[in-house]
Amino acid sequence: MLRKAQTSLWFALLALLWTSTSMAQINGVAATIDGRFFGTYDLELVATSNSLYDDKTKAKLTLAIDGSLCGNGLYIAKPTIKAGVNDSVFWSSEDAHLEFSLKLTGNFAGFGISSYANGAAGTNYGNFGGKKAATLDLGCDDNQAFFTLASQNYPDLFPGGLFVLTQADSTAFFQYFARTDTYLTISNGAASARGGKFGSTPVALGDVKALVAKNVKTLPVPVTATPSSFDDYYVGTYSLTLQNAATFSPIANGTRMNFVITSDNRLCAGETVLDFPLLKADEDRVVWNNANGGYYYGLNLLPNSSREAAFQQGSIGLYSSSGRLLGTFTGNRTALSAECSDAKGIDPDQEKINLMFDLAEQRLPSQFPGGPLVYNQKADGAVYRFYAATGITVQVKAGLVAVKGGRYGNNFLNAGSLTSVIALLQSATMPVQLPSTLTGTYQLSFTSAGD
Repeated sequence: MLRKAQTSLWFALLALLWTSTSMAQINGVAATIDGRFFGTYDLELVATSNSLYDDKTKAKLTLAIDGSLCGNGLYIAKPTIKAGVNDSVFWSSEDAHLEFSLKLTGNFAGFGISSYANGAAGTNYGNFGGKKAATLDLGCDDNQAFFTLASQNYPDLFPGGLFVLTQADSTAFFQYFARTDTYLTISNGAASARGGKFGSTPVALGDVKALVAKNVKTLPVPVTATPSSFDDYYVGTYSLTLQNAATFSPIANGTRMNFVITSDNRLCAGETVLDFPLLKADEDRVVWNNANGGYYYGLNLLPNSSREAAFQQGSIGLYSSSGRLLGTFTGNRTALSAECSDAKGIDPDQEKINLMFDLAEQRLPSQFPGGPLVYNQKADGAVYRFYAATGITVQVKAGLVAVKGGRYGNNFLNAGSLTSVIALLQSATMPVQLPSTLTGTYQLSFTSAGD
């Protein structure tokens, strides 16, 4: 039996780690962990004679994909390695006077636990052995809560259901919503969305912890997905000058640019055309993200009661990707017309390009495995996608499709015209793969429609 005093001490130490406002500083070199060790474990202690804890003490620990270790109130952010120890990683906390270790060679052999003080391990308390739990644990933070609340609060964008499963790869957790063709992804504590009304490039949604703290009710969502006061009142052409630019602004103070806000919600900024505007409802602001530039433009919306007969004074904010105001473009609307057809960046074949990529990922998933981190990129007049899992790049340039990497070698090979490749892919047979979590026996009943 574990003594009451020892039990209280164990959980008090773990609670201390969880509630501490400043995470323990860990000395050493950051460690890299093989992905096969990530997961949640049901554990039981094999205690040493000098252990602070009784033999067969039970615990549940999660090793998250960001390297953090947590469970029962415990949270240690990052593992390190030690000089002269090549087969293990360590999680150390001065606050709790505890150190956990994990051997990276062979199969999972448990987590070692010992005392820790003044930057060094002390008494060996034993080894927590066991196996992975049956269910997927999303990590050491609010990941699952984020997915659940996002589906509840934005069902038109993230419609939940039996076949919406939480999945994981080496860098991210994600859910795919087939009804809206949308990926919702969490990587390194940050959430993003891609596909559907969010477009082909990942859109940053914010810090997961901060979003969950507000019950995931303040996501920046596509303007087309929610009613808003962003309407034809703002459509037109503007001549604006950047004022009060911050030191690290990517655009110099005093720069004059022409902006066009179109009736289909695009923003033409100079020669750049930005689609898929987002509404930040908690700030009543519409934003257009320039993923290539690492910044976005924001238009503060005016309530109907304060609108003038005509919107003459234009004002568009320039923001860093983290939301810091870098300066404000101010000036006048010069025309009610809103034509961007001559601006650089509009690609009349973009719809066909997206169709080709989608077909390739559906028909040939072993070569072109889609996922939340596979999206359109642009360089040197080409649109391309890179598939990290297979090392293959597919590009479209001047109407021609080319492929390289993996089985195709280091140089681009011409695959034919965009139209011919689409036709070839459409005639191919599409494989059907069901997630392993769906296999099993089901007892089903059928009811009439509407029941």
